[in-house]
Amino acid sequence: MFKPKDEIIKEAERYSTIFATVDDSKKDLFRKKIIELTVKECADLVQSFVDQRIPASEYSTRLKHYFGIEK
Repeated sequence: MFKPKDEIIKEAERYSTIFATVDDSKKDLFRKKIIELTVKECADLVQSFVDQRIPASEYSTRLKHYFGIEK
């Protein structure tokens, strides 16, 4: 299933530590990895919404709430 938000943050921090001391080409790899982690998490969350038969009209609100984006 999906990871808790704190786990995603910790995983991103591990990658940022690895790539903090490398050249710009490696930083692009870091950015791509963060995007990959975010998209995977969103896909897992949406699948859980489907499995729970949550109306699609609520997906956006629930995703924003999960990631702490209230607008």
